[in-house]
Amino acid sequence: MKIKVLIFGLLVAFAWNTIEAQTTLSKAQRKKERENAKAIKEKNEEAEWQLLKKKIEDKDFVFTGKTINGQSLDPKINFLYISDNDAVIQFANGFGGGLNGIGGITVKGVIDKYRVSAKKPGKAINVVITIRPNLGQGVRGPINFNLSAYSFGSASLGIDSNISMMLGEIRSYADSKIFVGNTLN
Repeated sequence: MKIKVLIFGLLVAFAWNTIEAQTTLSKAQRKKERENAKAIKEKNEEAEWQLLKKKIEDKDFVFTGKTINGQSLDPKINFLYISDNDAVIQFANGFGGGLNGIGGITVKGVIDKYRVSAKKPGKAINVVITIRPNLGQGVRGPINFNLSAYSFGSASLGIDSNISMMLGEIRSYADSKIFVGNTLN
């Protein structure tokens, strides 16, 4: 009887050792898996960066604001929309009223200056935009917009010599779900 128990115990130990050996990866295998995962992540981030850069260079994107000067915003009604040489900038509180009907201002204009600088993948894409509002929009002079982006970005916005810092996200027009309010003209 002791021999049967001993043999059974040895068989269980052997089976356990075999299963453990099959599931345990060597240090080299774990290192290789980490390197592969890192390479895949870097490749995906670079592809995302290239797509973002293309949207910006093609002048076809929406920068939706999440906060301005530390205050939370509704990204559906606070944005900068660039399409070819046209631009729409809108700020609103969503409570109604205001010049645009949703508690803020909507300015449409033409892009005077548009400069993109992108050093290499993984680094911020910097965009300097000067927008000339259409006549009767209620804003004097050009609107300067400095955007630093890596999908989520920040923008320094100057309207009538007031400068505000907006944090937000760059998306395609179809993905942004923005609502454009009324303009003055």
